[in-house]
Amino acid sequence: MNKIYMVHCWGGTKDDGWYPWLDSKISNENNKFIRFNMPNTGNPKIEEWVSKLDKQVEILDENTYFIGHSIGCQTILRYLESKNVDKIGGILFIAPWLDLLPKAIEDEDSYNTAYPWIYTDINFDKIKKISNNIACIFSDDDYFVSLDQKEKFEKLLNAKTIVVSNKGHISAEDGVNELTEIYNKSLEMLNFKIDKKISYIKYGTMNNIEFINDAYTKDGLKLPMVHFNSKEKDICAIFIHGMCQTIIDNYFATVWGNILVENNIGFLYEHNRGHSIENDIVMKDGSFKRCGCMYEIFEDSIYDIDLAINKAQELGYKRFILMGHSYGCNKLIYYYYKKKPNILSLILASAPDMVGLQLYRQNDYKELIKEAKENIDNGQPTKILSNVIEDYMYMSSETYYNLFHKNSNLDNLPVMNNSENWYQFETIDVPILTFSGSNETYNYLHLDLLKEKAKSCNNFEYKYIKDADHFYNGKELEIGNIILNWISTKF
Repeated sequence: MNKIYMVHCWGGTKDDGWYPWLDSKISNENNKFIRFNMPNTGNPKIEEWVSKLDKQVEILDENTYFIGHSIGCQTILRYLESKNVDKIGGILFIAPWLDLLPKAIEDEDSYNTAYPWIYTDINFDKIKKISNNIACIFSDDDYFVSLDQKEKFEKLLNAKTIVVSNKGHISAEDGVNELTEIYNKSLEMLNFKIDKKISYIKYGTMNNIEFINDAYTKDGLKLPMVHFNSKEKDICAIFIHGMCQTIIDNYFATVWGNILVENNIGFLYEHNRGHSIENDIVMKDGSFKRCGCMYEIFEDSIYDIDLAINKAQELGYKRFILMGHSYGCNKLIYYYYKKKPNILSLILASAPDMVGLQLYRQNDYKELIKEAKENIDNGQPTKILSNVIEDYMYMSSETYYNLFHKNSNLDNLPVMNNSENWYQFETIDVPILTFSGSNETYNYLHLDLLKEKAKSCNNFEYKYIKDADHFYNGKELEIGNIILNWISTKF
C-alpha cells in the first residue's frame, strides 16, 4: 500500500482548504492518505515540525510519498535530509519556498519565525538521490512566494513545475478548497512507479493480466483479447485499436491499462478482425477466414465491438467506456450511430479523417477506386489492387472500395474536405474526451472542429499533447494520467 503524508502550512491545520478534498480523492485500498496537525502552528520551529513528521512516518521506502504546502514543504525536505534511505516514492510541493516576499515577514514575530527556515542550509543533493519524482505547483499571484522560487526548485531538486493562475498562496484563505492541478499531480506522483512495472511487459511479464481466447463474434470469428483485471468490477474501458495494429504495436495502451487497473478500473484490449495487415482468423467451426486490414469490411466492426462489450459484461463489469485509437475512433463513432449503446462515455485518441487523408496522400486514388470497382463487378472482390496503399500495405479491391468510395460510412469525420457529412458524429450524446499529439499531421489537429460538430454532446473536452506523436512515444504516462483523472472526476 502507498502511504501519502500530508504536511500542512504555517498557521494551518490538517483540515484546512483542499487537504480533506484531496484526501477523499486519493484514498482507496491502494493509497492511505495521512493528515495530522503540526505543533505550535502559529510559530513553527524546524526541530518540532521535523520531529512530529518523523513520529508519523512508519516506514520510509518506495511506497512512501509526501505532499507539502508552504512551510510544510520545507519540513519534508529537512526531514528527508536527516534520514538514511535509498529511495522514496515521490514528493509534491504546493507553494513551496526557500525565501519569502516582504509581505510574509512584515512583522517582527513572522520575521523571527521565518529566519531559521530561510537561512538554515538544506542538503539538496541528498534529496535528489532519494527521489527523482518531485513536482511543484506555484501560483502566479502568490503574495508570499515569488515565482523566482520556481527556478530554484527546478535547479536544486530537478523538480517538474507548473504555475496556476489567480490562486494566491493556494490556501483556504484564498478560497482554494479544490484544485484539479493538485489532484492531477498527485496521480502523476503515485503512478510514476508504473514506468518500472511497465518495463516488465517488454520481457513478457504483466501483472493483473489475462489473455482471452474463447470469444466469438456473431458471424463466428474468434477474436483474442487482453484483459487488465480490476479487483473492482465497476467500470471497464474497452479499447479498439487502429488500422493494422495489435497490443504489441500499442505499447501506450499497456501503460494506460496498467494505470487504470491500479486505480480499480478494468481495461479490455480487443484484437478486432482488422488487426495486423493480414491474418487468418479461426472460425467457430474450425475453419479459417482471411482478414486483417487488407480484407476487413468497415461495417463488420459492429460485430467486433458487440463482442467486446459482451465479454466485459461476462467478466462482471457494470459500466463501460469505449476508447478508440486512430481508425478505431471511426469504428466507435459508426457503432454509436448504429447501436446507441448504454455506455458512460467515448474516449477518442487521435481521431482521423480517414477518407480525407487517403484523398490527400494517395495520388492514384481515382485509378485505384476504378480498378477496385471493376474487380468487384467481375466477381473478384478479394483481388489485391495493383498499387500499394499509403506506401506500406496492399489491400483487396472490396476493402479499398468499401472504405474509400464516395459516401462511405468511414467518412464520419470529414475535416479535410470541409464536408457537412457529420450525421454520425452529431448523434453522440455521452461525454467525449479526445486528444491528439502536437507532432501529428493536420489530419489529427482538428479537435476544436470536433467540439463544434458534437451537437448532441454537452460534455466535450479536448487536449493537444505537447511533443507527442501518433503513438505517444515518451508521453504514455502523461496521457494515462489524463485519462484516469477524466474518468475519476466524471464517473
